[in-house]
Formats: sequence, structure tokens, C-alpha cells
Amino acid sequence: MKKIAKNFFVLAVGALVAVSMTSCHSKHEAAPAPAVKVTSVDIATTTPKTLIVTVSENLPLGATLKYNGATATSVSGKVYTFENVADGKNVVLTGGSVIDQNVKVDFAGKTLVAIDLTVRTLNAGVTISGGSDASTSDTYLSAQSNVTIPAALTYALNSKQLALTLYSKAAPLQKVVEGKTYAPASLSLDCKPEGATFNPAVEVVTDLPGAENTDVFVQNAAGTEKPECTFSGTKLTAKMPHFSVWDIIMNVKVTKVTASTEDLSTGSLISGRNKISYAEKAGFETRETGIIKTTISSLFGSELKSSNKSIEYDMTGTGTYRVYQDVQVVEMQSGQRTFSFKLYGAIHMDVTSDPAQTEPTKPVVPTHSGGSND
Repeated sequence: MKKIAKNFFVLAVGALVAVSMTSCHSKHEAAPAPAVKVTSVDIATTTPKTLIVTVSENLPLGATLKYNGATATSVSGKVYTFENVADGKNVVLTGGSVIDQNVKVDFAGKTLVAIDLTVRTLNAGVTISGGSDASTSDTYLSAQSNVTIPAALTYALNSKQLALTLYSKAAPLQKVVEGKTYAPASLSLDCKPEGATFNPAVEVVTDLPGAENTDVFVQNAAGTEKPECTFSGTKLTAKMPHFSVWDIIMNVKVTKVTASTEDLSTGSLISGRNKISYAEKAGFETRETGIIKTTISSLFGSELKSSNKSIEYDMTGTGTYRVYQDVQVVEMQSGQRTFSFKLYGAIHMDVTSDPAQTEPTKPVVPTHSGGSND
């Protein structure tokens, strides 16, 4: 008898569980929310591209600035704006007495690119006078260079005039890669006349504000010669055996990249044609000055610029849009110095369509593996 009672109790509990499960499944479940559709719109390839070139000084007589062989759409002071341009073409500065600059521009997912371009007129130079020392100097970007020619120096010159021109050399914009080390020509010294030789080597001293405790050295433009250099405070001294174009290089390493996005415009869309306006940004923002700021510019373009843009979008139904831009906060190190900047990147647009409501929402009738429905 005890064994039968025990089995009855187990069966009774099992029956209660079965009833409870059937009761739970018998109720109507709430309908899931209609799916929301998000569409990415490729505005980087469909929106006209704009290039902004900011020059360091007014162009001298006879000098021209062109992109893809065309002059600027508009000029405002030292800012040259080229509208509706093609990707992957070259900015060319030439003519007059300027140092030629030629650099390719890749838009890389953007419709706005901004670069800074140094306009430097070659110096007339300083004549070497016998019996006494002579020097020549030039100033640009808060940096000063000078060379002293001892009177007893043996030299080979086509002319007895020497000239130094310090400038920032244009270079293609780089992509930020965490962990990568870059070695841009932050500044260049055009020492004239080309090929002048000195025995012993002359000392060229360049004052580089902001370069304290950084990793800086000098090499020729071809990268095949590195003159002996010493660095004291902001003073870089290079012993040059001959005159040529010498690049002042700063080694910098990307130690950390923090990626995010920044909204440029958001709003509602109606059925039909919609006009969407926004201000795209290009370039970088930083608190740094001097050669560090110049180095960032040589790698990643101009200081922050913006351009007003608008597009038209045909919508079926209603919804919302978001135009936004990639943003990177980049931390770098050179020698013992660390610094950071904010860099604007590719532009995007997302469209969210409102769910279609063609009929009233009905409850979903659940399916069962057992039990019954009320």
C-alpha cells in the first residue's frame, strides 16, 4: 500500500505541471514590433567634392596654383577653394620665384579635403665677403635657420651668394594606423647654391620651437645622407658638407587611437523629395604649436576647415535621417614628448524608414507542442 500511494503522488504532481504548462500557452502573445529598416546611403561618392587649399602667403607675380590643371573656383585671401573636383589628382604650385610644390590628393571616403601649402620665395642670398664671417638667415613657421661661413673656409661655389629657405614640403595625406611610426619631413631647408661644398662642413643652426625632447634629425631629400646633428633645447645644429635640400625629420609613433562619430545633421523625412543640409569638416584640431603642429599638418592635412553641403533624397514613405562623420582622437609620441589631436574622416548617411502599417496589428496565435487553447 505504501508503494502505491507514493506512485499516485508522483503522478498527481506531474498532472499539475502539465495543466500549468497548458494554461500558460493558451494565452495570446503580444505581437512583435514591426521591423525598422535602416539604409546606408553612400553620399561620399555621389556628393560633389571640395578641396580647400590654404597658402602661407600671397602668391608672388607669375606663380600659379592649380588642381587637376584648373584654377580655383573661388579665392578669399589666402584660401583657394576648388569645387566639383575629381579624386586622386594633383595640386601644383609653380611659377614666379616660388619653390615648386606638387602633391596628390586622395579623398578617402570624404567629400571635403583641406591642406596647407607653403608658398616660399627663394631668397636672394647673402654675399660671402673675404676676411670676415658672413651669415644668412630666414624665418618661417616660428622657426629660424642661419649658417655662418668662416672667412678662412675652403669652399667651391658657382656664386659667392648663399641662401637658406626654410619651408614645409607638401606630401600626400596619411591614414592613421595605431602602432605605426611615421617619419615626415616636418620642414625642409633649401640651401643654395645647389652643390656648394665646404671643408670643413658648415654648421647650420635651426631654431625649432616646440621640439624640446622630441626625436628630430636631418637628412637629404633623397634619404641617402644624414649629417652629424646635435640638439640643445630648441636648437638643432647640423654639420653640412655641401648645400642641397635637407629635410628636418621628426619620428612620431601613433600610440593610441580612439574612434567615434560626430553628428552633422539629423531630422525627419517625408514621402517624396527631401533636401538635407549639413556642414562637413576636414583636417585636425590640436593645442600643439611649432614643429609638432607642423608635423601633424604634414601627415594629415590642414587645421580644421568646414564646407556647407546639401543633397536631395527621394523617400518612399516617411522616416528619419542621420548624417555623421568619423572622428579619431589620436595620441602620438616623439622622443619623450606625447601629444594628441582630433582628426575628421569619412562621411556617412543612414536613413531609417518608419514601419509600414497596412492593417491593424493582430495578436500572434502561438503554436503548441501539447495542451489546448482557450
